Amino acid sequence: MSAKDSHLVVSAVSTLTATLRLSRSCLMTKITRKRFAKVLKEYRERRRFTQEEAATKLGVSLRTLQNWEIARNMPRGFGLTALLKVISPK
Repeated sequence: MSAKDSHLVVSAVSTLTATLRLSRSCLMTKITRKRFAKVLKEYRERRRFTQEEAATKLGVSLRTLQNWEIARNMPRGFGLTALLKVISPK
């Protein structure tokens, strides 16, 4: 993962964390897949979206979203851009 991708992932997790009102002190500098997966799933559940609805809203496949939520993968490229657009405050 490039430095730019790492910065984007940290930004996404920071936004999710703030939205969930979690303490920023528990946010690590280096985000792990497991931590990202947990925050993403909690965010989706608080918004009361099914995985199918969330995947459609993000423009990614259901399998991609499932892989993010079980910490198999983290979003990159298009998926990360779509995620940031959806969760970023307007």
